[in-house]
Order: sequence, then C-alpha cells, then structure tokens
Amino acid sequence: MHLKFLQLNMYMGKCTDNLLSYLKKEQFDILSLQEVSGGDVSFDKTNTFQRICELGYDGEITVTWRFQNKPHSFFGSAVFFKPEFTLLHKDEIWLKPYTELKTLEGFDAVQYPKAVIGVILEKEGKKFAVFSAHLAWSPRAHDTPEKLRQAKIFSDFLKTVKHPFILSGDFNASPETKIVSMFDAFGRNLTKEYELENTINLRIHRHAGEIEDEGGVVVDYVYVSKEFEIKKFELLEELDLSDHLGLYVECEL
Repeated sequence: MHLKFLQLNMYMGKCTDNLLSYLKKEQFDILSLQEVSGGDVSFDKTNTFQRICELGYDGEITVTWRFQNKPHSFFGSAVFFKPEFTLLHKDEIWLKPYTELKTLEGFDAVQYPKAVIGVILEKEGKKFAVFSAHLAWSPRAHDTPEKLRQAKIFSDFLKTVKHPFILSGDFNASPETKIVSMFDAFGRNLTKEYELENTINLRIHRHAGEIEDEGGVVVDYVYVSKEFEIKKFELLEELDLSDHLGLYVECEL
C-alpha cells in the first residue's frame, strides 16, 4: 500500500489559503497537523478543520483548549485521511489537561494544555496507526523537567502500540534532546536520518531573525516503524504553508 503523507504545524491558519491550494494539488492520503484552529483563535477567523475536510478528507481532532463561552474558537491537533481509509479507533493521550481560557493575554505558552491524537486506520486489509503530536513548548528547544514529564507520558503509551505506525509533529525540541531520544527508540527518525538543519519558515516566523542567527532550529519530526519503506522524504523549503516547514513523505506498507 502506497501512502503520501504531510506533516505540518499550520500556525493557527496563518497561511490556510496557500495550504488548501497545495493540498488540492498534491492529494495527500494522510495529513498530520498541529495548531488546527477555529473562530477567534484562527488568524482568518475560519474553522481550519472544516475547511480541510471540505477538500474531501475525513478528520479527527483533539481540541486542547478553547476560549470561554466561544465553543467554535478552538486549538488542537488533527489527523486527516481520505475516505478510502476506515477509522478503527481513536486515542487521545493527554499530557496536560484541557482548559478554557478567558484570553491569551498574560497566559504563558509554557502552560498550554497538550495532547497527542492517535488513530488506527485500515486500507486493503492493512492496519496502521498515525499520531499527531504537539509537545510542550519552552523558550528554547531544550529539555525542561515539564517537557520531559509530558514526553514520558506519551513514550509510555507508545510502548503499548501493536500496529505499524507513523508519528509526526512539532516536538518543540531539538534532535540532541532527551525528549527526542525517547522517541528514537520506537522507529526511524526521518528528520535525523535526512540530516535536516532547520524546520522553521524564516520568511514568516516571528522570531526568524534569532533563529537564523543560530543557523536554524529543528523541532518538527516524522517517525515510521520498521514496517514502512520510505520512497521519498522532502523538506518543503520553498512553500509558505505556515511559520513551520512541511515534511513530505511517500512510503509503502
């Protein structure tokens, strides 16, 4: 079974129109997206989850926070897949509990609620899991006690996974961290294997100057279990889909 897969932190819909045009062109089988948003959380005030589904995808989302009294203003991670895939199961692995916020003013991003969404899909008699992870943030892409605590919760969950899997996301951690090392035990880290040096879009990111001065930063990852054969892996450096760069994968299961 051939799979075409995209990993992207979509930055609360900052470049949704560009992303939708790209998705229409490429027709990915599966999308693993973070910072999927709606209402007042989105830059353009639209429901980005719904807009992607309208392209012909089924989708599952885990909303990690909303604005109080505004149920359509949300933020979370999602997995989208073409209708020829059958959804067998959904998991939500909570790392820091869901909350509703009055405002983002004065709210430290270090404290954001966090969860990983996982789905088990089936096609052509083959079952596999997909995980979309947006791990804890800190001002630097380094280990912190809280980031390690949350990563261990998810790492412990991965020990129970019985199916072949694709795991991707914005880990907010650089390749040399203990956080990333935890997940290296579970599969091929394509971000490391292909020696990526930067996964941030320096044309858009609000801290682009600092990141560029440091020679870039790597925080976005794709992992595959041993059952997958990689046919193509590409960093989408030329496309303005977000303040992060997309990761494009073609593989066989």
